[in-house]
Amino acid sequence: FITDWMHGITCKLHHICIVFCIIISMLHAHHAVACSMHVLVLASVEIMGSQEQFKSRRAAACWHRITRFG
Repeated sequence: FITDWMHGITCKLHHICIVFCIIISMLHAHHAVACSMHVLVLASVEIMGSQEQFKSRRAAACWHRITRFG
């Protein structure tokens, strides 16, 4: 139960993160490259599978970038 709950939170954070990345990219051109890379990496990991743990780490890293540079 706890794991499902945590997974739900992680997925929500991840989607919020991508939205923030897109908004910030529009505001700050230098973020565009980093966020494009972020999306590309996630896409490639999705294709390879076993992505859940990786996603949560990337989401956390992206969130950290946003709070630092945002």
